[in-house]
Amino acid sequence: MIHNIQNRPINFNQCIILAYQLFNEYFVDNINALLKQHPKDKLEKDGTTLFWSGHRKLPSIYKFNPMKFKEHSDFLHSASKLYASSFNIPIDSGGIHEPINHDGNDGNDGNDDDDNDDDNDNGNQWYNLTTSEVVERFLIIKKKYINDDGNMKSTTTNTTATIFAANEEERKEQERIDKLKMIEMLNSSSLWNDLSSKLPDPSIFQNWITTPENFEKDDDSNYHMDFITASSNLRCANYDIRGVDHRVGADRMRTKQIAGRIIPAIATTTAMTTGIVILELFKYLNGHRDVNKFLKWNLNLGINMFNSWSPVPCTTNTFNYKKLSKWDSISISDHYTLQYVIIR
Repeated sequence: MIHNIQNRPINFNQCIILAYQLFNEYFVDNINALLKQHPKDKLEKDGTTLFWSGHRKLPSIYKFNPMKFKEHSDFLHSASKLYASSFNIPIDSGGIHEPINHDGNDGNDGNDDDDNDDDNDNGNQWYNLTTSEVVERFLIIKKKYINDDGNMKSTTTNTTATIFAANEEERKEQERIDKLKMIEMLNSSSLWNDLSSKLPDPSIFQNWITTPENFEKDDDSNYHMDFITASSNLRCANYDIRGVDHRVGADRMRTKQIAGRIIPAIATTTAMTTGIVILELFKYLNGHRDVNKFLKWNLNLGINMFNSWSPVPCTTNTFNYKKLSKWDSISISDHYTLQYVIIR
């Protein structure tokens, strides 16, 4: 939260920079960190199987190039517009040569004779800027504020490496460590003083307030579907995910159809199923262990059908004179043949 407050944009050029940084974070830096932790030639614990095999697909990285790749320019355009909308950037918030620093200064040194070249043109209204115009602005900003390696000039690089879990065991260990760090931070006696000292003076905000975006797929003027289409296609490019037509990703209409199915599913069937699971969980938390106290459910929201009944025992099979169900397992800690296991 403090990071977002300290680095909030105050003009549209800063929104373009935020969009560029978001691209690098999602589609370059995270993939780089993943490949650094799990290199291309990494082997599994058995010493023979490649880590990037089977269901794992080796990702690729595409450096940001909005002049060459349409998805890159679409992402820059839609993300910067969404930032500007969320942070309530004034429609006529300045021209190309506005500063991108976040310290409230105007960034002018008195020597930029062209600072007002576009102050009165229609391009000042960020809402009307086309994709090519946003890319043009980015290229001008890039010369002044972005290094050749793609990083921002005169900014502190985040040295905290992103750790990606390779399996469920590593994921649980990461969660345990994160929880311990959070407890340690919350127990710090200087926590709140440290946080409050980083907050800027409230007077600089005046009447400014952020506005959350409410997703609407059918409004072509809000850039929501443009952002989702560009983002999903960029992730598809990372992992070379292709459709039946061998195209990487999907077009805007296909993406809109997919989003149209996901949103209602989350708001209806998924929400109903989650509620029923929680109801059954309450029974367990209240100490009930009798299986007859619990219910099995069948739902069909299309015809408003809600059926529940007591669960029946699961099917069992006899193996080596023991009754086993699909919930049972046999732990084998050594190398045995199948015949040996059956005999035992």
